[in-house]
Amino acid sequence: MTKGKLTRPGYYWLAYDFSNLYFSCQICNQSFKKNYFPVTDETKRARSHNDDHLQEDCLILDPGRENPNDHLYFEQEVIKAKNGSAKGMETIKRTGLDRKKLEDNRLEYWKILDTLAKVARGRSLAATEAKAHFKKLGQLQSIYSLMVRSNFPDLV
Repeated sequence: MTKGKLTRPGYYWLAYDFSNLYFSCQICNQSFKKNYFPVTDETKRARSHNDDHLQEDCLILDPGRENPNDHLYFEQEVIKAKNGSAKGMETIKRTGLDRKKLEDNRLEYWKILDTLAKVARGRSLAATEAKAHFKKLGQLQSIYSLMVRSNFPDLV
């Protein structure tokens, strides 16, 4: 078995388990993640529905159970593993979060945010409204919210 890549039968019992289903883009899922599921200790890998897969130490973040802030952060538009987190590094690698197209899209968004931050940190009448926008953009359901929280912590 190649480390991190599943062989059959895989996690067949989780295929229709709602706790295991997440939205992801096709590129992240099919071009990068594929059927890789790296764990720190192969001897603890769940092999059937009789095993408790929650006892594994998976090296890819589970956003339903873990806080991405603990493993990832941004410097402008560039995603990085926080404090060298192995889980953060593997998540970036296995989902392609550092691919050029995503970074280019985030950079364009970051440029707008950087301008808005200058307004929000000012003393104009628009500052209050700009700060309110940052509070909203830093919420988990907002696009690039971790990037917003990483780059503008004083405004979220």
